[in-house]
Amino acid sequence: MRQFSVLAVFLLSSCLGFSSLAGPNWQPSKEFKAYWLTGKREVNHYDLVQELDGQKYEGQAHLIFKAAYFSRSKQHEVQAEDEGAMPVLELNQLRSFKEGEYRLMQSVFRPIDLVAEPFCYKVSNSLQNWEGHRFDQINLRAYNYRQQQFSYASKEGDQQRDLPKVLLQDELFALIRISPEKLPLGRFEFLPSSLLSQLYHSLLVPKTAEASLSEEGELANYQLTYAQGKGSLKIQFETKFPHSIRSWEEQYYSRGQSYYSKAELKEGK
Repeated sequence: MRQFSVLAVFLLSSCLGFSSLAGPNWQPSKEFKAYWLTGKREVNHYDLVQELDGQKYEGQAHLIFKAAYFSRSKQHEVQAEDEGAMPVLELNQLRSFKEGEYRLMQSVFRPIDLVAEPFCYKVSNSLQNWEGHRFDQINLRAYNYRQQQFSYASKEGDQQRDLPKVLLQDELFALIRISPEKLPLGRFEFLPSSLLSQLYHSLLVPKTAEASLSEEGELANYQLTYAQGKGSLKIQFETKFPHSIRSWEEQYYSRGQSYYSKAELKEGK
């Protein structure tokens, strides 16, 4: 088991094999193979501040990464030998705050071969609080994304809509871990965080952003700023492989209000 003295990282064994995890247009480096293609998970723990209802609540966040095989047609995890299986980096993100009253989980399935598979395939979100449960899922289709949403609330429940086939903010953490030099820069269209959209009861619609990447010694900062300043995301990660994510900050606007969140990696865990 590999140890990282300043990172809250644990590698947990799983039963998957990854001897053929490489697409025709992408060749993993030796260090990528040694770290990710071993059938293990990486678990990172963060101190969280999440704003809601005009207050900032302390909580916990977790980023759990693993390599897996994923079906292009069925869009769920499969075995390596199954027809249409492709390698993905799967991210499970968990957040809990307001003394556990709010619990959020997001799963992202990002193909590892960024050339052959330029789009994220699937994102699912769930939110639980004392009022009820909400769930939504975004799936890649031939010409667009399809979002399905279910909720205890009548105004939000049992909805389906088509969304443009553009970059997802939800996939940025996975892109950093796969190949940060492939992060989108400049001005582009994207879909904002579907997790925050669910938390703040906001309709998910495409927006325009400007993105930049800078380095400060051993750390890099990726800054995504929504057009007209209506939202932002800043991710700090290590320039050295495996590009561990140290922190992130979010500013999200919904129904005329601004919401802030921040997560910082726990040291020495």
